[in-house]
Amino acid sequence: MGEPSTGRLPDTAAEQAPTARLELRKPADDELRRSEREYRALFENARDAILIVDPKDEMVVDANHHACELYGFPRAELVGAPVERLWRDPAADRGRLREAEQGQGGAYESRHARKDGSEIVVDVTAGPLEYRGRRALWTSIRDVSDRIRVVEALRTSEERYRLLFDASPQAMWVFDAETLRFLAVNDAAVKRYGYSREQFLSMTILDIRPRA
Repeated sequence: MGEPSTGRLPDTAAEQAPTARLELRKPADDELRRSEREYRALFENARDAILIVDPKDEMVVDANHHACELYGFPRAELVGAPVERLWRDPAADRGRLREAEQGQGGAYESRHARKDGSEIVVDVTAGPLEYRGRRALWTSIRDVSDRIRVVEALRTSEERYRLLFDASPQAMWVFDAETLRFLAVNDAAVKRYGYSREQFLSMTILDIRPRA
């Protein structure tokens, strides 16, 4: 008769089972580490400042080096801080993040504050993602302060030009070089030629200066 069964795997099988589990786990662990490295490379090399925010407690849970440079905080001080610390208008930014969390909108302009208190104008793109097993918000932030300053300078320049144009005692106008149609006239031109501003805008320069 054969020996009674003990209900145990042969020693070789018992030894092979944990080895097999380890061999199966190793490729999965390697893949996870590779994925983490790729994420970190993309995160740090992004051209914009990026903050990962916990939408529940509104805390910064991760920040790339561009975000640290933009806001003037060391990473250890920025991560774990309330994101409200960066907002000039908390109610507006909080509302935008709530919309982004629901997948609505997601792109907006805002005014933020650096660590030294200076204000920056930023374009923000935000949306939901899963970060290390929990729900979070990805916010990509680009400083557009210089662009806003240029636009405001142009607006100021245009306003000054308009004041000089309108206040000039000499008849002045602007017309299209191709169609010769008037685009703008000042009050002095209206008084001198007797046409209303609306009439001028339906005329061309040839109507008051016919070709010889």
